[in-house]
Amino acid sequence: MANRRMISKSVINSDAFCDMPLTAQALYMHLCVNADDDGFLNNPKRIQRSVGASVDDLKILAGKGFLIGFESGAVVVSHWMEQNSIRKDRYTPTLCVEELNMLKIDPPGVYRLLGQGEEKSLVMSSVESDDGQVATTWQPTVATGKDRLSKESSGKDSSDSIQLGLDKGNEVDALPNVDMSIVAKTVDYLNSRCDKHFNANSELTKGLISSLLQAGYKPEDFKHVIDVKSAEWKGDPKMDKYLCPETLFGPKFEKYLNERKAVADAYSEYD
Repeated sequence: MANRRMISKSVINSDAFCDMPLTAQALYMHLCVNADDDGFLNNPKRIQRSVGASVDDLKILAGKGFLIGFESGAVVVSHWMEQNSIRKDRYTPTLCVEELNMLKIDPPGVYRLLGQGEEKSLVMSSVESDDGQVATTWQPTVATGKDRLSKESSGKDSSDSIQLGLDKGNEVDALPNVDMSIVAKTVDYLNSRCDKHFNANSELTKGLISSLLQAGYKPEDFKHVIDVKSAEWKGDPKMDKYLCPETLFGPKFEKYLNERKAVADAYSEYD
């Protein structure tokens, strides 16, 4: 019998999800139903065509952070681990092993691409639920630095925890203080380059930029991504709206950073 697929109301009732076209919303549902037990699909375009959606719908899902795309053509449902756990006796590992090794899990169970300098930190773990069923899921390993879990606060090893190594009693090293000067310069540059009016004090924006800085990215990396994507999307009725912090500094930031498209009218450097 096929494994049952779950879709969380917290995901599909979010403003970000509801703001998408209905075709993109429907495509998300079909991708979830057809994903493997780790949330991967190596044929997203076939699913897209079969339900009458467009390539733009795939781009929207990725831009909004609901999918992560890879150069191989495979995609993974970002919130898969938050929505699904699979019984060990029914679990079939994904064939997209290389892509899986490029991911990390953020609480409460959201895939994201590894940042620059980060090491792979996922291990397979089996946990027992209250009803005695054994579920298989990926968990962060115990590591030093920002991924370290405090054993002292819980008195038990991370492999015993149910929510991706983050029991309520555990403490996790917090993000460093946000460097508001970098956030402000980045948002100012985005606004001037793309004719936008984003607020540097937005908690979402501060969190996105702070996480990227913590992962080892530099202010000039933000500028490069803004330059590349503004040159590609600015003025395009379908894509201009994605010139925003949530898209530019989201899961596909590293992909955008590695796009070497020449930008003739680049603005001034950070200083």
